Amino acid sequence: MSDSFKLCPICDARNPRTALRCGNCGTTLADVAAGDARLSQARAVLPTYDYRQGETDLYEASLGDVGRRYLVGGVAGLMLVMTLGLALIFSPQLAALTSNVGTQVGNRLFITNTPRPTFDFPSVTPGTPTLTPSRTLSPTATPPATATPAPCQQIVQPLEGLIAVVSRCGHRDLFVMTEVLALNNLDSAEDITVNQIIFVPWPTETVNPDLTLT
Repeated sequence: MSDSFKLCPICDARNPRTALRCGNCGTTLADVAAGDARLSQARAVLPTYDYRQGETDLYEASLGDVGRRYLVGGVAGLMLVMTLGLALIFSPQLAALTSNVGTQVGNRLFITNTPRPTFDFPSVTPGTPTLTPSRTLSPTATPPATATPAPCQQIVQPLEGLIAVVSRCGHRDLFVMTEVLALNNLDSAEDITVNQIIFVPWPTETVNPDLTLT
């Protein structure tokens, strides 16, 4: 414990760790704890300026680091300001140059090996008309639609059946009876009444297979 001592809070003088008063200024040291010499040496290295202890050279040495920090910070700030100023000055010119380059590239013709498609459109050559006749297509007549003939109309006479009515329209068989009943909304041939109008389809013309053309 030989390295322990009491440091006077008034004059910073070192006193033995058992001292009750400072031997330099007489300040009481009863409440001062004994310190370590190594800790005191570490505190002495700190750049605290005290002109009474002749530490001016130490303080001036510590000012070099602070000055270098300010110098580097000032140079960096100046370069940043200059960069921003140059960007503001030359940005319109760079934008105009970029737009001109884009326009030139857009108007440039690129040569490729792909052939262009050709279209065979009719063309009209300006000049004096020639006397060479041209072919005029005659309009094609459209045949009129074939009109469907109206069915045969017959009035039922007294004491007349449906077969007699159908035969008056030229039919010679009874195969048309079913179609006549459906056309007149009749359920049977006995449902007809006197003076009723009966619609009968016209008979279709059939070719006799026994006849031969001469």
